[in-house]
Amino acid sequence: TTDILGDEDCLTLNVWSPGLDDSARPVLVFIHGGGNSTGGSDDELYDGAALAAAQDVVVVTLNYRLGALGFLVHPELAAESSDGVSGNYAIRDQIAALEWVQAHAARLGGDPQRVLLFGESAGAVDTCTLIGSPLAAGTFQRAIVQSGACTERSLQQLKDDIADAWLASTGCVDAVPGCLRALPAEQLVALAPDGYPNVAALAQGWGPHVDGVVVPQSTLAAMQAGAHNRVPLIFGSNAEETAKSVPPLTEASYTALVEASFGPFAAQVLAAYPVADYVDPRAAYVALTSDLKFVCNARRAARAADVGQTEPVRRYQFAYNGYTTGPGMTATAFHGLELIYIFAAWGAVLSGGVEYQPNADDLAISATLQAAWARFAATGDTSGDGLDWPVYVGATDDHVVLDTPPGTGQLLRKAQCDFWDSLLP
Repeated sequence: TTDILGDEDCLTLNVWSPGLDDSARPVLVFIHGGGNSTGGSDDELYDGAALAAAQDVVVVTLNYRLGALGFLVHPELAAESSDGVSGNYAIRDQIAALEWVQAHAARLGGDPQRVLLFGESAGAVDTCTLIGSPLAAGTFQRAIVQSGACTERSLQQLKDDIADAWLASTGCVDAVPGCLRALPAEQLVALAPDGYPNVAALAQGWGPHVDGVVVPQSTLAAMQAGAHNRVPLIFGSNAEETAKSVPPLTEASYTALVEASFGPFAAQVLAAYPVADYVDPRAAYVALTSDLKFVCNARRAARAADVGQTEPVRRYQFAYNGYTTGPGMTATAFHGLELIYIFAAWGAVLSGGVEYQPNADDLAISATLQAAWARFAATGDTSGDGLDWPVYVGATDDHVVLDTPPGTGQLLRKAQCDFWDSLLP
């Protein structure tokens, strides 16, 4: 069994401000990742002190209910609710935090009219849900979706993916809400399936769903129709998202893994990701899963937003891998790496039990990201300080390549993303 750290009596947030004055600084509100099942705002990686000080901004990190406590759906829970729905409790927690920021930003040295909402991984999924949620209207003025998809599931999909199996494991059959409330919280959070995230896995755990109230329709559909919270938006992914989660593979094991994962479509997937195009079978699977889960979802979301709003949309590919590695290790732009540089949280990175010492390139990419995120919060634009970040156009897929030095590009992984769009419309 997994040891559970933390407590779901958790609805707190953290604020870092350079001064409790009337300077009306931009406010950066961050939603942490962890598959909507793990993680917390107390992670050293999300310490906002360095970012707040370096960019003269207010930084807020928040907690929200995780796992079943954040997302469980059941008809009897819906019947108890004044709006007739269940689930999406974690999204309501995040909206409550954003409303708190609106109410209190001014006395914390911040500007409630310049709030940047940004999240990574599951936090990016939730950020996109908030972009689509009418309940979050007016609580933020720009948003960044870092390595997360914008496609909320249906109620039935969420039940099939995890909720029904989790409920079965509780043993609660009749009078389900009362039965669940009688169980100790420590027992509830330890039940399987727990939705513990594997970045490269294709199965779905806990997360938001289309309930008709918090989420009237999937954010992707809402953006295409212009029915979302129309603010300047950024969608991004990392070059090798799943690199930390894919073990070494032989060609035979790569083929078997694709066949097991994609069944009747395996031959098409193998044709789109031939081993010969990559340094080894493992690299092919890293590319396949990174494209499917992250890179192509960023394109899909950026295209939808480009159709549905006149406010600027931007896209990035984070490709930096210039950090110092140990002998025999290959540096990759893996899932979540950009957070180390946005927060300049060197103390959270241990190398051989010792705090990591950033090299010159690390410091450069950190300065670039911090300044861009802060500029975006302040003005809704990202360009400046030598960073040329084009506005997104669906036809040409314009994006910035975040690296040292930064660059720009078009038509990122076009053939592969066209393939996934045809397979998974």
